[in-house]
Amino acid sequence: MTSTETPNSDVIQLNSADLMRILQSGGINLENMDFMNMDPGLAQQIQQLRQTQQTSDPNLNPAAVRQQRPRPSTSRQPSRGTQAVGPYVEIVEQPKARGLRFRYECEGRSAGSIPGENSTPERKIFPSIKIHNYNGPAVIVVSCVTKDEPYKPHPHNLVGKDCKKGVCTLRIRDTSTVSFPHLGIQCAKKKDHRGQNIDLNVVRLCFQVFLPDEQGKITRIVQPVVSQAIHDKKALNDLVICRVDKTSGKSKGGDEVFLLCEKINRDDVRVRFFEEREGQIIWEAFGDFGQNDVHRQYAIVFKTPPYSNQYIQQPVEVEMQLQRSSDLEGSDPIKFTYQPEDPDPDRIMEKRKRKAANLNFLESGGSQVVTQETLKQRLKLKATRTSAANRGKQEPMIKEEDLSKNEIAQNY
Repeated sequence: MTSTETPNSDVIQLNSADLMRILQSGGINLENMDFMNMDPGLAQQIQQLRQTQQTSDPNLNPAAVRQQRPRPSTSRQPSRGTQAVGPYVEIVEQPKARGLRFRYECEGRSAGSIPGENSTPERKIFPSIKIHNYNGPAVIVVSCVTKDEPYKPHPHNLVGKDCKKGVCTLRIRDTSTVSFPHLGIQCAKKKDHRGQNIDLNVVRLCFQVFLPDEQGKITRIVQPVVSQAIHDKKALNDLVICRVDKTSGKSKGGDEVFLLCEKINRDDVRVRFFEEREGQIIWEAFGDFGQNDVHRQYAIVFKTPPYSNQYIQQPVEVEMQLQRSSDLEGSDPIKFTYQPEDPDPDRIMEKRKRKAANLNFLESGGSQVVTQETLKQRLKLKATRTSAANRGKQEPMIKEEDLSKNEIAQNY
């Protein structure tokens, strides 16, 4: 909004007292607030409020969320059935949840850029927000917050263009949609935050928008919004199935399968079987294995679970994938086929039929059919020949020269 424009009647104008009430409720992150374009009187009062909070409780984080304080919104737009009054912020392009590596300052290189959720190698997209019901200058502050509610400032820093002291501050003019192509995440040292209940492998982005009045003084604050969680790539390896020794098994389960994969955490992995129909999961089960069945974090030996219907008459194709128990993140699934139960697994009936077929042919080429009585006699004759042959092997053979020696001995 420029100095010549009339203020929007739907926008709530805040004076010093109103702003102080919002600040005292804990709804604004005092640590990340930009004071450069703020009314000097308000800035002084805010600084005094911060000092009062720190004096009353030295261990209290001024930006921590308190009971009954307004929480940053994670929704993209007002709830259904309600009409938005005044400006509000929508995240039109979420940051990609996985794929970015958080880097330490000592690595001496760029921390990279946080890609958008729909970004591809051919078409790069970055996190973006849109300010509704407003068109004019504004100050946007982006910072890292913890993954769980109540959201608190995260030890990690944002680095890149327009970033200073771990916070990105961007001033815009006459635009409602803003993209952030130069945001990277820089790790804090783990040893500096031991004992704190903070997950250093996950962060969220908090977007705070401050609107100036006609004189350029910050008097209006839009409800902050928080992005989806961003996971550190080096902390969570991508789950990948490299090879399995079998892709089918019995419907009753229990088949042993050897699975080769990329590096996994043996305490946070399972083998998931599921069947999907029309976009809905209609069946799900998990392979049976223990920690000792995970070999050097690169192989798993497990037994397949039974299918929901163990009396199937036709093969059923399902999906098999690796899945983390902590965040339910899964690998790309592969096909696994459940086969109907075999009524003759030892092939006894097949052997009997084949043996009978062979005996139904005569030496002449099979022109004469053997009767039941003839078949019994042949089997008896075969058994007699076999017995005689075995006895012949057991009796010692007398050589001719031994026989001559015996006859000479008898003559003497």
